[in-house]
Amino acid sequence: MQFPIAMDHAIRILHYLHSHKDLATAQDISVAIEISYQNFSKISIQLRKNGLIGSVQGRHGGFFLTKPINEISLYDIFFALEGEMAIHHSLDFDKNDMPHALPFYAFRPYFECVQKLLIDKLSSQSVADFSASILQQMRA
Repeated sequence: MQFPIAMDHAIRILHYLHSHKDLATAQDISVAIEISYQNFSKISIQLRKNGLIGSVQGRHGGFFLTKPINEISLYDIFFALEGEMAIHHSLDFDKNDMPHALPFYAFRPYFECVQKLLIDKLSSQSVADFSASILQQMRA
């Protein structure tokens, strides 16, 4: 299992917006955090749809945080980018949907437990928890 690189980029976008209190343009953000403008655009659409960032259109427009980074969890970011988490295909279906697969549902309680632990852990960590290490990496 691996988290998408977009999650790392989203965390960097949110941190950048936190560090720059004024509106920030897509170009400024993408250059500063060293991702392509296209990747920024894809990620920013998902972050906006999920209420993590906002934008102002126009000549003096740009992006801004909609809430403090200590209120944005890693799971909020994951959910914005990937949707509901299902670490095993058996968690995507009801047992009645696939009766022929019932023998494989023996694993389901285990994966439900692992998934809950993962979601709880991601939900308990905010972007602010990583701010100091992000700043050090950006300065290096």
